Amino acid sequence: MQRLGLVGTGMIGGSFALALREAGEVREVIGYDANTKAVREAITLGVVDKRAISIGELTRVCDAILVAVPVNETASCVQACLDAGAQFVMEAGSVKRQVFEALGERVKTRFASVHPIAGSDKSGPSAARADMYQDRVLVVISEGEQRLRQQASALWSACGSQVIEMDAQSHDATLALTSHLPHLLAFSLMRLVSEGEPHSLKPLMGPGFRDFTRLARADDRMWQAIFEANRDVLDAEITRYQAELEAMRKRINDTDAMRAALREATATFAVLQ
Repeated sequence: MQRLGLVGTGMIGGSFALALREAGEVREVIGYDANTKAVREAITLGVVDKRAISIGELTRVCDAILVAVPVNETASCVQACLDAGAQFVMEAGSVKRQVFEALGERVKTRFASVHPIAGSDKSGPSAARADMYQDRVLVVISEGEQRLRQQASALWSACGSQVIEMDAQSHDATLALTSHLPHLLAFSLMRLVSEGEPHSLKPLMGPGFRDFTRLARADDRMWQAIFEANRDVLDAEITRYQAELEAMRKRINDTDAMRAALREATATFAVLQ
């Protein structure tokens, strides 16, 4: 590939560009970002080589384009790329059904939807890393043309990703439990902390607390958009979690029941390691 285009020059898109460059799969990276400060930073850091002033310009000079923007902007950016004549567009958002519903029949040509199960609580070009996707799962959404899914799989495999396929509905349902709910809980817990005197609690916040709540450092605008885009599935998971939390409250007064519940949780954790 001669030129890769990025719509969104932050951590996700930037890491993809760095990984492909390191793998020798791309010669030049062109970036477009509505946040001009971000794209200039990406150039300074060597994440991208040049800036495009519009999606149309990006499309004219690039062989493939990755859209890596907040989920509420994804469909319109993909559509703009396709309208400008892009021959191969990918998007890497955390919620899929909304994108496919918005694009309709357009998803059948020149478009592939993926989701790298990787990242951090940081954001922006400075958070991009060439090894971000090494040995991490890359979900390719099964809707769409097989040829384009294979093309996307090849590029992400070059980044070190382990590629699997899922349909959009299954993806959104699974990510609501494994990603969206944990982030929501971290934000919620920090709100509880904010009701008191956070500075007075700081000496008593151990590694466990910090590991759990670091998710609350994530970009608030990005996560607000994710919660909204997947709100029906997320709402169901919140209801399930509330029921489990209530059950745990009752077990506090039942030693045997609590011990059994904790052992079950520990065993499940071990399975996932």
